[in-house]
Amino acid sequence: MSLANASFEQSPGGNAIRLWAQLIPLTLLVVAAYWASIDNLILRWSEEQEYSHGFLIPVVSGWMIWSRAKALESVELKPSWTGFVILAGSALL
Repeated sequence: MSLANASFEQSPGGNAIRLWAQLIPLTLLVVAAYWASIDNLILRWSEEQEYSHGFLIPVVSGWMIWSRAKALESVELKPSWTGFVILAGSALL
């Protein structure tokens, strides 16, 4: 372990910094990959009255996740082949 890693791991906010250092580039990558779709959604939400509630969906979803953060932290994550089977089945279509 290098000296830089040792000081990073021992800092009080080290885990939070590491989380944000991974989350921000990942978010930017997803937004860049789906920009055409995001742009289309924003255009539809702002121009068509039937879809004007669309602006609230990310806010409400974020609030729901934030309000259940403690319960989500206690969920045990374990790998499963189910997702792979679903993806493989979808790829065959």
